[in-house]
Amino acid sequence: MKNDREKLRALLPTLTKDALHHTIIQLHNLRAESRAHHAVLCLMAHVANCWKMIFDAYGLAKDEPSRQVIANPAAILSRSMYDAYLQASYILQDSLQSEARAVAYLEFIHVEKYNYVSTAIMGSSQLAKVIACSPRRATAEPQIQQEYKRVVGNYRNAKGKPRKHWYAQNDLRTLAKDIGLEEEYVWHFTMSNSAVHAGPLATATGPSGPVGADVAAVTAMIAMQMVNLARDRLKIPMLPEIEEFAQTISRDVIHL
Repeated sequence: MKNDREKLRALLPTLTKDALHHTIIQLHNLRAESRAHHAVLCLMAHVANCWKMIFDAYGLAKDEPSRQVIANPAAILSRSMYDAYLQASYILQDSLQSEARAVAYLEFIHVEKYNYVSTAIMGSSQLAKVIACSPRRATAEPQIQQEYKRVVGNYRNAKGKPRKHWYAQNDLRTLAKDIGLEEEYVWHFTMSNSAVHAGPLATATGPSGPVGADVAAVTAMIAMQMVNLARDRLKIPMLPEIEEFAQTISRDVIHL
């Protein structure tokens, strides 16, 4: 058993990369099937990009001091990966609502663009002045405002004000609770919280718990949760070796 685990750990980067690549290709080929395929493709690509940044950095770290330098950034990226997994899980939770939720996710880009532009040109800072004087503003801003007005009515809360998120829940923890993942959410976000907010635990010692001790296993688990989600809910075909790996990692990662 020990030899099997050591072999699996050695293959972890290659197998995770292959599983993510295969799933992204399948989702890309099927993205016209539904908005759910398109939304999950975006979230899957985000997970894959975060994972690649983590493993590329660890691949360049040749000693323990070097690995400690990137421990906090890796923990932050792992949290973003799990955030993407939660949103994908919520989109695909109910097949009768998956299209509407996917549209809500994809169309929220117009709200985010409007909020970013409005904030970017606000105030008298040097950065605000540079952006406000951009030659692109004359053509881009009217388009952003037009798209915002088209969709903002779909994102108003009970008080009639625009929501902060594309989903109706007040925060991500409530969303996690609604899909039965609150305990897992609390674990991931607590383990990375100090790193995200530059708390003394992270700045003095690095991220706490398994996120800091074994980011390879934790991020592989999140990646394979995404792969399994696409397979189970969107019927994405998997190669036998990828399916076996995804099931093993998502089930037995703690023992790697």
